Amino acid sequence: MISTRAAVLLMTLLSAVLAGLFVWHDGYKVNLLAWFILALGLVLAHASNNIFNDYTDYTRGVDKDNYYRTMYGPQPVADGLMTNAST
Repeated sequence: MISTRAAVLLMTLLSAVLAGLFVWHDGYKVNLLAWFILALGLVLAHASNNIFNDYTDYTRGVDKDNYYRTMYGPQPVADGLMTNAST
């Protein structure tokens, strides 16, 4: 949950919900299965991006010392919650 920054994934889910509501409001037939797959894909893509972002920031040396992001919340790799498999 920490590595995906689950708290902000709600924004992505809310965007997908709003998109579905706008389509429904405009009178189009909503395919619920297609909408669910779309919403799930968007949330998983956002979660994956958060994990890859943390990893690349750490490997490039961005998340070290007094970097502001390490001060306001845990950074999974920098704080030792996740490790690099090659080390």
